[in-house]
Amino acid sequence: MKKIIIIVFVASSILSCRKKQEKKEDKMINETSQTTEIIQEEEKGVPAYLVASSFIPEGHASLKPYYDTAHKLLEAAGGETIIAGHSGQVRHHFEGEWNEGAAFTIFKFPSMEALLGFWNSEEYQKVKHLRTDIVPPNFTFATRGFIMADMENYLDDTDNISSKEENESEEESNTNIRSAYLIASSFMPEGHPALDDYYHAAHPPLEAAGGETIIAGSSKQIMHHLEGNWNKDAAFTVFKFPTMEALLEFWNSEEYQKIKHLRTDRIKPNFTFATEGILPVDLERYQK
Repeated sequence: MKKIIIIVFVASSILSCRKKQEKKEDKMINETSQTTEIIQEEEKGVPAYLVASSFIPEGHASLKPYYDTAHKLLEAAGGETIIAGHSGQVRHHFEGEWNEGAAFTIFKFPSMEALLGFWNSEEYQKVKHLRTDIVPPNFTFATRGFIMADMENYLDDTDNISSKEENESEEESNTNIRSAYLIASSFMPEGHPALDDYYHAAHPPLEAAGGETIIAGSSKQIMHHLEGNWNKDAAFTVFKFPTMEALLEFWNSEEYQKIKHLRTDRIKPNFTFATEGILPVDLERYQK
């Protein structure tokens, strides 16, 4: 009788383990399917951004072998450098915390599908160590560019918002003019207080200074985490300005400083800083 009970118990345990494994496999399949659906749902023609920060100490080993190989793959996927991080990168720190030893880079791709195709490719995965062996990642993630539908996740009232989306500007055709970017991350957990009044107060002076939204952060923002550490409650936003002078004039203006608390009283800043866009000289530094 004991043998029969033991055999039944073992058989039951094996069946239970198999069911658990099948459930785990089904979950993995569902998660993969959901990721695919998310990418498909992200509107065609909407750019995606690879956002990367690495710790780059002065005197680090050359990244040229990585650059020469990786950037050919990146460009083949339609990628382009928007902000180039390097050890001498100038950043104007405004809010929150940022490790001064960490550089910051953004690459733009025509779509999330193109971005993830580049990142997950066998060719790139083989050469990635040429970077990570020299400069350890701070964080790396991918997120979609701004579309007006994002404002539904950011505001309760979307009836009276600007319809301005990212456009190619005349400045981009002039390689001597350096754009500036306001990089902002705030902790925006589900159910955070609405930011309608901040948006309606802050965006008129922002747009008057030539600012435009490139990436809109929200508690529902889709972010594909790829490397390093990133707090899941931290949203990520990027505004582009025609020059650093225009950006700083907006940020330091009495008008903006008076209403900034409408944001910071409700969502805690992770980090906020300004940095300049790329010029050919930045690529020369990056290849060293």
